[in-house]
Amino acid sequence: MNTSYSNRKLFLAFSPAFMAQAAHDTAIATANINARHPMNTPAFHSQVAFREETRDCSGAYILIETLTGKIAKFTIVSDITAKFAAGWFAYLQGVAAAPTGSPANEVQSLVIGGATAGSYKLAFDFEGVSGTTPVIAFDATNATIQAALQALRPIKTGGVVVTGSVGGPFTLTFGGRLANASLPLVTVTTDTTSGGAGVSVTQTTDGTNKLHLITRTTSERPVEFSLIEGFEGETNGQKKYKNLVVNDWTLNANRRGKVTLTVTAFGDPTYEVLAGYSVPACITQNPVRTKDLRLKVASEWITDDLREVTYTESNNIDVSEDALKYDDITPDQLERGDPTASLNVLALGSPTSAMYAFAEAEDTAFATDQLSIGVPGERLSIFHPNTQFRLDDGLIEFVGNRNKSAFRLIGRPSPDGSGVVSRGEHNGAFTGTFLLTS
Repeated sequence: MNTSYSNRKLFLAFSPAFMAQAAHDTAIATANINARHPMNTPAFHSQVAFREETRDCSGAYILIETLTGKIAKFTIVSDITAKFAAGWFAYLQGVAAAPTGSPANEVQSLVIGGATAGSYKLAFDFEGVSGTTPVIAFDATNATIQAALQALRPIKTGGVVVTGSVGGPFTLTFGGRLANASLPLVTVTTDTTSGGAGVSVTQTTDGTNKLHLITRTTSERPVEFSLIEGFEGETNGQKKYKNLVVNDWTLNANRRGKVTLTVTAFGDPTYEVLAGYSVPACITQNPVRTKDLRLKVASEWITDDLREVTYTESNNIDVSEDALKYDDITPDQLERGDPTASLNVLALGSPTSAMYAFAEAEDTAFATDQLSIGVPGERLSIFHPNTQFRLDDGLIEFVGNRNKSAFRLIGRPSPDGSGVVSRGEHNGAFTGTFLLTS
């Protein structure tokens, strides 16, 4: 078996629209393979490294293993952005619809109701993170209200702009990390105002972004795509690979760290040598971190208590010795197997917590779940309509944090009545369509 490893000067280029080949043996046009992989800022744990300190885009490598004369295994590991994760998920699933919707920030209206005295409190609860403001006087200014809301953990500095005059109504326009996201209403938890109709909040504009639906193809043929691999600084000798198909998509996240993606694909080890290929520049984008990961099981969000996540989905393409016993088998003859997926979660809790009790009921612990990667308005969400959860057999470890213990949940997504194991939704600024042919 031949194995080639990358070094720091190696680059991998791909189509930023994650284009598909028009047909087998018809490689994606070189002009469309024009983005550097990965597209993120070099970052290590909680520290950011300046690009001058690294000789190439950080956080990625590729391993190429020859299985037969016509099929090789490609393993790509990298940091990710939400769009980046969605593109690889589209290659895995095989169907990506054209985007729908128009970007818009969430806008809500705060009405004081003509109050002449008293005060009130506001609260905001979003995806398992909540907060309540201090007492706000009936005649508070927009600046005072904005400062009180931005002090809440789920909103933070820059998360909302409040406009309006004393006495209201006030307009709450969300942005920052909450830009282009559909949000719950700010709620009034305490209202001691008098002389008016009371304090209330209503929605003016529902936040939204472009939506790309990603679903599994019914075809047994996986989507084929192309990549370019080479070394920075060289003007000749870059290698263009074609006829690649994704087999496995694995997400890994650790507390205080980055989210990384490992993709394994099978493809043609015979490459085209390019002359004069212009190496794309590194694009500075912040990689998704574990704090921007969300898991929802049934109606329960695991956010603050989420410590580690590993999610794997596989097409189960058979490349066993029996399947490849004939050396002339080509990538277009590889077929998808039955899809399988697994979810491994380390969370904090106790035997009285809802998630712990739910998972302990092994025979009945079936639920929908949602794994969201990225900030609310720019994220990939993967939905499983039917997942069985159970507690891991390992010991539950007391971690001395908030009087909780660490326990591991094992999830096994399986087909629902319609045969769906998973589907994806990418909400983001990308206006193109994944998987278009070049």
